[in-house]
Amino acid sequence: MKTTLPILLLLILTAFFSVGCASMATTPQQRQELAAIPYPADAQYAPNPDIVAQREGHNLRLINRTPWEYTDIQLWINQQYVKRIDTIKIGTNNLYSLETCINEFEQPFPTGTFLKPERSFPVVLTELYDPISEKRYRLNSPPVRDDPGLFW
Repeated sequence: MKTTLPILLLLILTAFFSVGCASMATTPQQRQELAAIPYPADAQYAPNPDIVAQREGHNLRLINRTPWEYTDIQLWINQQYVKRIDTIKIGTNNLYSLETCINEFEQPFPTGTFLKPERSFPVVLTELYDPISEKRYRLNSPPVRDDPGLFW
């Protein structure tokens, strides 16, 4: 019994730290492909859809309140990090890992860690870009109210 306890503890700690270190949620090829996509700064804005982008820790939930699904679209965060999305379904069941959003240097969106939460970036601007119509859509991104401030 005494020899199995340290082994069990070692396995638990290894599993805990391996989950925390698995921040690269994309393959090197996927990161290269996403890093090669330029931000569509010259694309025209279309009317804003009724989609809310809500941050939930290391994830971003898109709440599609429109009667349409959006397909083959790019998600841009803070004009720097991009993710390809196959389908944004109607409703709240659209949860995406922020760590799969990649910038031009092949780096994932900084979400912070347990021991370094200050390394997390806020989600300030969330946009969708349709490469077929070459239109951008701004999403409603309410501020995260985890830390009650003076005005909350």
